[in-house]
Amino acid sequence: MILTWMLYTVLISLLIAAGARGLDEVCRSARLPMRFVWLGALLVTVGLAALAPLRTALPDAAEPVSAVELFRVPMAVAADAADATAWPPSVAETFAALRQAVQWPLRAAASGMEGGAGLVLGIGWMALSLGLLGLGTATLLRCRTSLRSWPIRDIAGVQVRMSPAAGPAVLGFPRPEIVVPEWLM
Repeated sequence: MILTWMLYTVLISLLIAAGARGLDEVCRSARLPMRFVWLGALLVTVGLAALAPLRTALPDAAEPVSAVELFRVPMAVAADAADATAWPPSVAETFAALRQAVQWPLRAAASGMEGGAGLVLGIGWMALSLGLLGLGTATLLRCRTSLRSWPIRDIAGVQVRMSPAAGPAVLGFPRPEIVVPEWLM
């Protein structure tokens, strides 16, 4: 169970990160703020990972799905009208078939594990997650402390913080501030 959830979380995280990267490029070319793209991707990833154990499994999820079942043959191409189905398949049917195809190897990998290995993986995952959360919190606190110590200057009518080496960047949440390195002046 835990291995399946871990693999699902990693796979979903990679897909969401790829989508966020594409949206980041779109926002960058349109000169829109990008930080909310990544905040949204992070929240969606955490939300999907947290809700994953609450979902019910598909019936017959242990059975493999062939690639042929993922796509339907249109009436004009089918040799026999009995072989044809409605074209195109509904989005829900396509996603259900893809989900079943992805779940099968995950369940097969998880079924080969012993009960103790799942507990060790779960504890390790939790320890690493808490460590990363602590690292992120420490980084945020360090940035806040540094921001307060950097002097404020007016550049082209905009208030900016002058840092010894950091920047150019926008730091801070929920009130972001522009940070410019001293060497830039």
